[in-house]
Amino acid sequence: MRRLVSPLASLTAIAALLAVQPAAAEPATLHHGFQAGMPHLPTLVMKHEKLLEACLADQGMGSTKVEWFELTGSAQTDALLSGNLDFTSGGVTELATLWVATHGKVKAVSAESAVPNDLITTNPKIKTLKDFGPDDRIAVPAVKVSPQAIMLQMAAQQTFNDPQHLDALTVAMRPADATVAMLTGSSAVNSHFSVPPFQDQEQADAKVHRIASSYDIMGGPATVVVVTTTARFHDANPQSIKAERCAIERAIKLINSNPTETARIYLEEAHDTKTPVETIQKILQDPRMIYATAPRNLMKFVNFMYTIGQLKSQPENWKDLFFPEGQDGEGS
Repeated sequence: MRRLVSPLASLTAIAALLAVQPAAAEPATLHHGFQAGMPHLPTLVMKHEKLLEACLADQGMGSTKVEWFELTGSAQTDALLSGNLDFTSGGVTELATLWVATHGKVKAVSAESAVPNDLITTNPKIKTLKDFGPDDRIAVPAVKVSPQAIMLQMAAQQTFNDPQHLDALTVAMRPADATVAMLTGSSAVNSHFSVPPFQDQEQADAKVHRIASSYDIMGGPATVVVVTTTARFHDANPQSIKAERCAIERAIKLINSNPTETARIYLEEAHDTKTPVETIQKILQDPRMIYATAPRNLMKFVNFMYTIGQLKSQPENWKDLFFPEGQDGEGS
């Protein structure tokens, strides 16, 4: 296992690093990042079912090993850009930021999910965004850069004509940790822009209620998670890229065709022995839970980020953010 390095100084320096690092041959070991939660379910299924290994074998690379690293979005980014990860499972807003900062040297291989994200609270006084006060705290996976943080800014723009109106209330917290904080009455946060299945667990508690949904803010389903790699790795390792795409497609096919088996896989990967399989299966059967390789409403994120100055340049369409292997399908 390779040691993951500390964050690099700046994205500008990273772009230069990607430009000069030498390309390697098809690797003996692939290093893949992943995160917890149902938005990342395709990579969890890939990991559990060894789908990447199977697809590598189909490419005549049966001896290639796969190592998995559970890391937060920012840690995955640092490891990808330093060459310590070959693939990441991360947010679409992080992809857009990296695409701009590296001048297109980081792109997606595939979308993973367009699942609903709910903004919820334990504060009975909060019925709409206008009811948040200075003492409220909203948990998001990463402030200002995660898909949930950007959607909160979109909602603030729609409500207050000020995208940063609620930024001071946001707190960076892993979804699982935020769920514990919400359900135990921690003073750290009283609200959470959550993801499945954590939002379902939270809203099963009578003291928790929903304020808004990503469907409200985005006007429908929106892709929140993609699999990314660098141009350096992509160009040097076509068989690995083909195997990765193959594994994602197989994982999504399993998710969409067998919710019972998928629920069992998810609970095993989450090390969850308490939640019934039927609970996760019910979540998966919600028609809003979309797992697909083509992105949905990705450009709404990108265009908004560009409008508010978070991105210095703007792709013309969603395909600019994807390598050729990920450009099929009716995306948006």
